[in-house]
Amino acid sequence: MTKNYKFKFFFFFLFILINLHPFEQEGNRVSIGDEIVKMLNDLEQRGERISNLIHDVGSLRLVTIAEKPSFEEIKRARDLTKKYISLDAVHINMITPKAKKCDFCNNMRFMQLNYVEDIKNEFDKTKIWQSIRLKEEPIGLDGLRHLAREIYGDASAKEMLYPKP
Repeated sequence: MTKNYKFKFFFFFLFILINLHPFEQEGNRVSIGDEIVKMLNDLEQRGERISNLIHDVGSLRLVTIAEKPSFEEIKRARDLTKKYISLDAVHINMITPKAKKCDFCNNMRFMQLNYVEDIKNEFDKTKIWQSIRLKEEPIGLDGLRHLAREIYGDASAKEMLYPKP
């Protein structure tokens, strides 16, 4: 079905809906078209209220790893969302810990720390949290608590909810 026929079909269908009540008295008939327009206006107003609520009350936190593609992705995410919601923190996850006997691990850490600096420079007015790569995946409540201690350390609940750079 081509676009032209789709539009014609849509308007024909809308015309049928508007004139759907042929046996009602004309004074009592409620226009379905008017109802549809009213519902669309209500939907638009609700969307605006939700958008304002998210922008005024909500905040965004980005999680990344210290690598080039992820660094570029959080910059893009910040740029795409800054009009709608404020960014209050960035979490750099899975930084390789310093190793005593692993040259590969230390080289990986060195590269990651360069990206950590790039992220800090790019997001200089934003709180940056960092966490090392954990030995085990944080599964369950105990795993999440361990990860939270790694990320937030001794920060208070207020510092976690309302971070300052």
